[in-house]
Amino acid sequence: MTSGEELAQRVRAAVFPQVRWREGYRMSEVDDFLAELVAALDGGRPVAAMAEAVRFTPVRLSPGYDMGAVDTLLEEVAAGETAEIAGARARSTDDAAGATHAGERLAAYVGTAQFTPMRRGRRYSMRTVDDLLDAVREAALADRPTSGVTTSGVTTVRLGEGYDADEVDRFLAGLGVVVPRA
Repeated sequence: MTSGEELAQRVRAAVFPQVRWREGYRMSEVDDFLAELVAALDGGRPVAAMAEAVRFTPVRLSPGYDMGAVDTLLEEVAAGETAEIAGARARSTDDAAGATHAGERLAAYVGTAQFTPMRRGRRYSMRTVDDLLDAVREAALADRPTSGVTTSGVTTVRLGEGYDADEVDRFLAGLGVVVPRA
């Protein structure tokens, strides 16, 4: 069982104490978010940013989930995925180091890019980011300068799912590619 499968199993098995007369999280929101989290984990998508960014409505008079228990699970998910990603990056860096040519190493590194899909917040169109990464890989493999790759095709998303723009910006900045903010 991979770490992602283990995290998904942990989230599926989560049971939270219910509270009343003290502040808790709205149960329906937590349950809906955990379903999204499991779907993302089952699909192999990163979830750390989702787990860190989520905010639930506090309730007092109606039953809610214990805030501490929910927060602890989300911290475990984010920490578990962060450790898994660090290990994957180390392995992919080793694979890239085995490539004989600088362009091959860059292309291998770009091929490891994974970004968190989001429905809220600043995000880029998944298709346009994937197209940009393909162009960077192609330029690297053809020994063309990646500085010639334009980011003008990367668009922001207002409705629907997109990649976390901050994650994409950090990754591209590491490559020396900057997406101008709209």
